[in-house]
Amino acid sequence: MRTMPRFTSNHQLAGYAFQYRDEMGAIDFPSFVESFEAFPWGEQMRKREKMEDGCSATISVVDHEQD
Repeated sequence: MRTMPRFTSNHQLAGYAFQYRDEMGAIDFPSFVESFEAFPWGEQMRKREKMEDGCSATISVVDHEQD
C-alpha cells in the first residue's frame, strides 16, 4: 500500500540556495500543466538576472516509484 503519492512537485524560486525548495505536494499531469502555465516565469527570470548567487526558477516533479 502506497503511503505517499507517486508524483510530487517542488518549486525553486530565483535566488534560492540550490538545496532549498518549496515542496508543493502531490501532482498529476493536468495539475502540472496548470502549475507550469501559471508560474511567473518572466518575473522570476528578471529577478534572477539581478542576482549573483542562487538558482534559476525551477519546477521539478519526483516519481517516487523510480527512487
